[in-house]
Amino acid sequence: MTKPDSDDFFSIFRLSTSDLVDQTLVLLKQEENPHYKCRDYLRNGSSSSSSRSRVSAEARAKVARWLADIVDYFSLQRQTVAMAMSYVDIFLSLRNVRAASDARRSVTKFQLLALVCLSIATKSLEVAHLDVETLVTASQGCYCADDIREMEIV
Repeated sequence: MTKPDSDDFFSIFRLSTSDLVDQTLVLLKQEENPHYKCRDYLRNGSSSSSSRSRVSAEARAKVARWLADIVDYFSLQRQTVAMAMSYVDIFLSLRNVRAASDARRSVTKFQLLALVCLSIATKSLEVAHLDVETLVTASQGCYCADDIREMEIV
């Protein structure tokens, strides 16, 4: 790695006001177009019985309460649930991702996704992490270790 030339470093201070404005506008434009676009996966197409989305706001609330129960049982922070549900929302809002589409259509896939997102959130926020066997137990055997590991890779 080469040391930056001091002239290059200080060149930003020699930019004209119009150049600084132009660069700032470019940065602001980039902020307007994030890499993912969060869409309301709960509302899109959920009004008819033949809808593409079977996950409802009620199902999301039940899963959030379930994750809160798990967090309370292990004396973890409630903030971990908020982070996990944020991960769930971001993932389910992705388009053209088969696993996201599957989780929007299937409550069991949705629950598995939420469980894995909780595991990922504990790794970010907590000292103690929920291992795969603990997650299998928390799911009361609905998901095996391979299901959890496979979803975590997605």
